[in-house]
Amino acid sequence: MKPSVVATGAFAAREQFDAWCAWFQGVFAVQPNGQEAAGFLASSTTWTLDSALLCRVATPPIKVKRDSGMIRRDHLDHWNIAIGLGGAATGLESGPRNHTVPSGVPFIISLGNPLSSERAADERLQLYFSRDQFPSLNATLDMASGHPLNTPLGLLLADFMKLLERNLPEISAEDQPRLSEALRAMLAACIAPTGERLAEAQMLTRLTQMERIRVAVRQRMASSRLGPAMLCREVGISRSQLYRILESEGGVARYILQFRLNEAFARLSDTGVSCTIATIAAAHGFADASTFSRSFRREFGVTPTEVRAAVQSGVMVKPRAKPVFAADALTLQACLRGL
Repeated sequence: MKPSVVATGAFAAREQFDAWCAWFQGVFAVQPNGQEAAGFLASSTTWTLDSALLCRVATPPIKVKRDSGMIRRDHLDHWNIAIGLGGAATGLESGPRNHTVPSGVPFIISLGNPLSSERAADERLQLYFSRDQFPSLNATLDMASGHPLNTPLGLLLADFMKLLERNLPEISAEDQPRLSEALRAMLAACIAPTGERLAEAQMLTRLTQMERIRVAVRQRMASSRLGPAMLCREVGISRSQLYRILESEGGVARYILQFRLNEAFARLSDTGVSCTIATIAAAHGFADASTFSRSFRREFGVTPTEVRAAVQSGVMVKPRAKPVFAADALTLQACLRGL
């Protein structure tokens, strides 16, 4: 898939704000929160799916309003789930509801209701879909409209939207119907969870949680305290959930070690990295270079020194492939259980 990109940078500074307003075509009334004469550098990257639009929008400080006159003229009553990404909170007014929504927390608005919002310069991810796409969710969405989804499942939905954006370039036209069903299941599970809906979205939930774990491990990779307790706090899951999710990866400790070693291998293979092996070891959470070297050799069959020497001589080293048995081969454990 390829997105549609709209950006005001191609216009003269005095024309940028008008160009941005023209892109909205009356859906929203936009007012800058700064000096319009200084220019208005903004952009929108829009992915068109079978059932929704996913947009990444970057703007300077801005006020946005949708009033009853606009609603009468365009008859749009689509849903919009938005997430601030740049650290700026959003001041949101929807009917009698007023909220200050922190960055990273999704919130739901309906284009069928008057609303206004105000925020500083930031980027945001916005998911638009019509009431006709997922009619079974409309009553639930009406109840949640105008409210921040500052719950564990709401934050999980935010992570799912970010993961979806990262993977859209690889989505084919044939995948789109399945993507629509996955989106419906995830919205239902996160906005109005029931046992049945959570079960339906279980695989998507696991993939999203795996992505959150991966990000947390990458961010805390250098910390000697990186372990189950830290990951549970960072990801917002229980210890039993964490162990269950990483069971197929060999467990929590194995996952962290393998992640650190793979990242270190990539650093050693980068000809632009000139820091010492001891520095790389410390940056990836190893107490000393000797421990790092032993773990590295067990994992890849070569030492960090050998990888660096090969790369410097123009030879790219590939990690040793792990032996894999045929798919129908039984493990010793399986054989013993069959006795």
